[in-house]
Amino acid sequence: MNLAGERRLQADQRVLPVAVAVDRRHRPQAVFVEWSADGWRTRHRTPCFSTRDHWDKTEQSNARNPNQYGIEVWGGRVKVRDVYRVEYAVVCIDADGRELWDNNLGANYRVRRNDLKVMTLNLHCYQEEDQDAKFTTIARAIAELDVDIVCLQEVAEHWNGGAGDWASNSARIIQERIGRPYQLFTDWSHLGFDRFRESVAILTRYPILKQDARYVSANQNIYDIHAQGNHGAGRGAGHGFDQRVLRPCELVERRLP
Repeated sequence: MNLAGERRLQADQRVLPVAVAVDRRHRPQAVFVEWSADGWRTRHRTPCFSTRDHWDKTEQSNARNPNQYGIEVWGGRVKVRDVYRVEYAVVCIDADGRELWDNNLGANYRVRRNDLKVMTLNLHCYQEEDQDAKFTTIARAIAELDVDIVCLQEVAEHWNGGAGDWASNSARIIQERIGRPYQLFTDWSHLGFDRFRESVAILTRYPILKQDARYVSANQNIYDIHAQGNHGAGRGAGHGFDQRVLRPCELVERRLP
């Protein structure tokens, strides 16, 4: 019987520990974890082992293995590396060579990593009242929702004669208020509302491996709001991401199924 209760693989987890309880009356000769990371197109077997000090190592208990009721715990370590999900069953080979399976009543045991969370948001270029409270609310929402990638449009900073003003950059302010590390890339495309450099931005919890930005409109006049772009992190856009908005997701260190 499988004893492990894990349902989630942590972001940096590369090994899945599995514990199996076996009745000694079966005279177990070998115990395996049979598992797949691709819906059983391929499968693997990881051996399990029984040690008398199992409870000492795992629970700091002086209980023996097997216990007084003849139940013996076998442990295995499945090298899941960076896969997204794993399905598995446990197998015991008894003294007669029979395979005794625990596959969770036919459903298999399943563990997976958390889904990638992407947020898109229009900051509306400093147009609402009480911008300070708005930035704080957005930063709190990103943290509470545990968002992986945030794609922002109508990011603004003061025009300052075209040189910009990093201290007033709305994406930078949000980044600082999240309360945890997020990488930020932002780039601007045009003058907005006659007083702001208008931009798009990406906030991500994962390292950006490379970055690029470009205009997606034929118009590249910085004094015209119709000059728009996008970036996977160089020169960006104003009024919105185009159909290639998800390009940044391809540039972060995260593998999906």
